[in-house]
Amino acid sequence: MTLPRRNEVALVLAPSAPDMLDWIRRTMKLITAHKILISSAAVFFCFFAGWEFRNYSTSGEIWAVARSALYLAVAIGFAVYLKNLRHLYKLK
Repeated sequence: MTLPRRNEVALVLAPSAPDMLDWIRRTMKLITAHKILISSAAVFFCFFAGWEFRNYSTSGEIWAVARSALYLAVAIGFAVYLKNLRHLYKLK
């Protein structure tokens, strides 16, 4: 028994393009990926705001408070956007 060549195995194992598109549609919609990314950005900016506030508490630098407030405002903006995402894009 001879083993198939490498490219023959790849052709056998790889699904066709329509099958791959169907698999993607069944597993995750683009809006789901968008929600995950926006959520992670909101969490990141909350963490970053806390980090800058801690920087202010140790150093007393006034710009650290300003950056902390800015990062917190961005996190709130992302959270509001995520909350209104369904209404903005008229999703079911």
